[in-house]
Amino acid sequence: MSSIEDPLLKEVLAAFKEDAARMADDLLRTITTQALIAAFALLLAISSLLRLLFFVYFAQPG
Repeated sequence: MSSIEDPLLKEVLAAFKEDAARMADDLLRTITTQALIAAFALLLAISSLLRLLFFVYFAQPG
């Protein structure tokens, strides 16, 4: 297999590699952000559940 000798093809390949790397970086940032939001929502849900259970079982009437 020979190497690419055409300068235009080299430029297109370099641009494709750069775009693919940028898209992968954007996707990773999006997934990380969504995971952090989901973890925070889970924390809020657990704390709300614990608070509800505490008031149902341990709250003094009156």
